[in-house]
Amino acid sequence: MTTPNDTHLVPLLDKPLPADLDVTGIAREWFSRFAPLVQSGDAAPQIVDLLVDDSFWRDVLAMSWDFRTFRGPTSIKTFLDHRLDVAKLSNLKLEKSSLVQFPPAIGWIQGIFTFEVGDYGLGSGVFRLILTPDGRWKAYTVYTSLTGLKHYPEKAGKLRNQLPNHGKWLEQRQREVEFVDAEPYVVVVGGGHSGLMTAARLKHLDVPTLVLERHDRIGDGWRERYDALCLHDTVWHNEFPYIPYPPSWPVYTPAPKFADWLEFYAQALELNVWTSALVEKVGKDERGRWIVTVRRGGPNGTVRILHPTHVIVAAGYFGKPHVPHFEGKENFKGEVFHTAEFISAKKNVGKKVVIIGCGVSAHDVAADHVENGVGEVTMYQRRPTYVITQKVSTPLFTGPYHEGGPPAAIPDLAGNSLPRLVIRTLLQGLTRYAENLDKGLLDGLAAKGFRYGRGDNDAGFYWMSLVRGGGYYIDVGASQMIVDGKIKMKSDSELDRFTESGLLFKDGSHLEADVIVLATGYGDVREKVCDLFEPEIAAKIKPVWGLDDECEMNSVWRDCGVENLWITLGNISVARSQSIPLALQIKAIKEGIFKGERYSRDCSPPEPVRSRI
Repeated sequence: MTTPNDTHLVPLLDKPLPADLDVTGIAREWFSRFAPLVQSGDAAPQIVDLLVDDSFWRDVLAMSWDFRTFRGPTSIKTFLDHRLDVAKLSNLKLEKSSLVQFPPAIGWIQGIFTFEVGDYGLGSGVFRLILTPDGRWKAYTVYTSLTGLKHYPEKAGKLRNQLPNHGKWLEQRQREVEFVDAEPYVVVVGGGHSGLMTAARLKHLDVPTLVLERHDRIGDGWRERYDALCLHDTVWHNEFPYIPYPPSWPVYTPAPKFADWLEFYAQALELNVWTSALVEKVGKDERGRWIVTVRRGGPNGTVRILHPTHVIVAAGYFGKPHVPHFEGKENFKGEVFHTAEFISAKKNVGKKVVIIGCGVSAHDVAADHVENGVGEVTMYQRRPTYVITQKVSTPLFTGPYHEGGPPAAIPDLAGNSLPRLVIRTLLQGLTRYAENLDKGLLDGLAAKGFRYGRGDNDAGFYWMSLVRGGGYYIDVGASQMIVDGKIKMKSDSELDRFTESGLLFKDGSHLEADVIVLATGYGDVREKVCDLFEPEIAAKIKPVWGLDDECEMNSVWRDCGVENLWITLGNISVARSQSIPLALQIKAIKEGIFKGERYSRDCSPPEPVRSRI
């Protein structure tokens, strides 16, 4: 069994691989042995012999109808013994090979291949070959994923509607959006980027889908955030399926602009969305059908009861605002509120402001106060925070997502093919490397009392986003404000209690405040999901987000404990790539291809795998 806390060392080279290496020939030679063995359906031992001892096989739907990662020869052999003959992979074709190096000591040959699954599926795969001490090329990782259904291609390109529509389109769209003539097969709760991308995938697969958005307009969840909010991922990383951004789009998108993009996206793709649609209750009838009660148009609006086959919850990345208990908070004479309620610092000019917390929101709120002329701004840091500058993080972590780079689907495939333990090990090295590049800033922060940490498993912000969804800051200016003394730090003592005029710490120091902002994060997203459902359904929902025993994400895009209930969340790039397997599962169920039987066996050996390379 592979767990998030297992150790793993990426195999190291004695020296970098030569640039003139016959990459294509090596990849072809290995693949020429691999492909016929896979197609035979009963050659698990021989396939395992093509892999190194501490190897990984990750499968997304193609062979398991699940998200699974198997580590080491015993686990992989068990998996292949059980699933090769069932999945019936065929027509394996090597499409591309390349040399990938992380100097000075990590390098492999990466191959991308395609295949068919039984008589119904299309797949893509990735393998990575490393040079063993005895001079042989063996696979370090193998990835297989379902990417399409043979007989149900997306209705796009040559398959788009090619008939003219004279005067009937508007009426047809109105009936379609209102579901006058039929029930939606899928109801998506939440019209943010995750919900809209999933609805777009389903529409292109001809699955009738309705998105329910509680706000008055699509994108209002972003418009109602604080004024200074801006996306920290680049425009290339945040690509949407089917519609690219205009070439003049800024690298970093302001939140209100992104809100408008979401609204445009839904309209352009003709997604069926009800706004001002509050989901009051979700339950099931005696036959197991979903009953979704929706109130439209506010508290006094009309009620519609829907009976979809599937419900997808796309209610956002975070749970409810987390407000810890603070002794004496009721005695404070000033204003206290969570960052979820923060809009702008303009009203706090002339006041003393203290922010409890040191993550992204805390930094953004503090910087907004400085930029609006608030002279006394202090952040109280309760635990170490990982910091990396945007100028360092962008080239290090965006990889092929850049100007002139390939379509996002290509790096998405490569990224998804890496087992998360391998990702974590690579991130540990990148985190240490980034520290050296940011040394001047980090030294300046330390001099001001800022406590820096590398995050969970010393793997920086990306890994932290997977395991707990926060605790880091990608610097876009606030860190330099700390170094310059414009934002003061308090980090040398635990908080004792609130007083009438501020905060008292256990070392006896007191911090005066007129306004205290709680940048204390958000609760478990599972609680927010469960609030939608009747208690007997909510009790069955498994943990949401975080990593399971194979370092796969808990409950999202896969079985969450309740039949025909799905959960999707994550940042824009995650939502983009994972909307594909989610939509494919639903389409496969609709067409009778997938009967809901997943490969759930624990294939882990009794002893942990030890790398010998």
